[in-house]
Parts: sequence; C-alpha cells; structure tokens
Amino acid sequence: MKKQTFSLLAARGLQAADERISLVGFASSMRSLLTELEGDSEYIGLIWSESRPRFVPDAFLIDRKKSQVVIYEIEDTHPLTIEKLERLFAFYWWLDAHYWILRVLITNRYGEVTNEIDLFHHFFAKHRKPNRKKRADVLTKRQLISLEELELNMREQFVKRCLQENAKRLTTRRHSQHR
Repeated sequence: MKKQTFSLLAARGLQAADERISLVGFASSMRSLLTELEGDSEYIGLIWSESRPRFVPDAFLIDRKKSQVVIYEIEDTHPLTIEKLERLFAFYWWLDAHYWILRVLITNRYGEVTNEIDLFHHFFAKHRKPNRKKRADVLTKRQLISLEELELNMREQFVKRCLQENAKRLTTRRHSQHR
C-alpha cells in the first residue's frame, strides 16, 4: 500500500470529483493521443523519444470533446519549478500544433484548485526582452564618464544639472509619445 501523503489524498480527491481524472499512465495516454491526432503509429514510434512529454503530472484529464488536456499540479511539498514550467511550455506547443489546449491547474494540498497558469502569457513574458525604462534620477553612462573627469568641487553641481536635464528630456519624450 502506498504511503498516505497530502498530495496523494488531494489527487484522489480530484479523481473522486471527476472520474475522468487519471493519476497514472500519463506518458502512455499522451502517446495514444498523439497517435490518434497524427493517424500514423509508425511515425509516432519514430518521433516518440524526442517528442514525448518530459514530466509526470500529479493528475491529468484528457477531454476529447473540448480538445484539451488538463494537468493538475498539487503544490504541497514541491512547488512547480522553472524546469518543469519549461517542459510544460514544450508540451503546450506540442498540443497547440494539433489544435488542442493545455490547461495547468494548481491545487493546494487539499485538492482545491487555487490557480490556473496561463502558459501562453508566461512563455512570452519569459522570452521577451526586458523593457528598460528611462529614469531621470540616474546619470547616463556618458554623464558618468564626464563626472569622473571633473574636479571634486565641480561634481555636485554637475550631477544636479545632469539630473535636471534628464528629467526635462524624459518629460519631453513622454509628452511627445502621448500625442
């Protein structure tokens, strides 16, 4: 008999609420689904080692009517890691290529769904370049280089003037962008 844990109790609670939820057999279920979607079991046999999902969810549901796979992650002792999130991204695109949806639901140790991860949003947030906002309260690189070349008694005045210029330049840019 398996050791009773909150995660196992939560998973069984999910399964009791919806009998379509499975706790085991994720890889074989996904292989069957891919074979069904592709219609070519020989091809799936060739690509499976490269394209199979690289994670094991706590629970999952395949909803053929809605063309979606629902993954349940029970965050009891092991919260979702960046590595697993990366694997979920790959699986998301794998399903998306077949016009299926992946939903990732986070549950607490009691099996209550607490959140849904928007993988599309997180994928693009992770891979976009940071938006570096211009700040008026710091010197530019060019200003810092010039500051180093000044005598000590001139630096304070120079910094004040630069910060005023930066604030004026930033305000001018913001006003021109909103027109």
